[in-house]
Amino acid sequence: MTEILILVAIAALIWWAIRRKWITGLSKYDFGNPPHQPSERFQDYDAARERTLQRKEVDRILEKIAESGIDSLTTKEKTLLDEAAKREKRHQ
Repeated sequence: MTEILILVAIAALIWWAIRRKWITGLSKYDFGNPPHQPSERFQDYDAARERTLQRKEVDRILEKIAESGIDSLTTKEKTLLDEAAKREKRHQ
């Protein structure tokens, strides 16, 4: 029984020392990014989500053109379609 208590005490001491960064010497943010900065992975997700939303909007505009003609577009829709065409030309 005493051996178990000693092992538990040693494990607790090691855990506490690691948490205090005494053993590893790691800084506060070595296990990830600081909480106020999004990680690159989430930035990639945000960019992908934005591209998906833009594609859906362009698809909606193209469907509107197919149904009602290009004269049915608003100025905002025409601008968005022009910007999408320019982006597509840059990436090709």
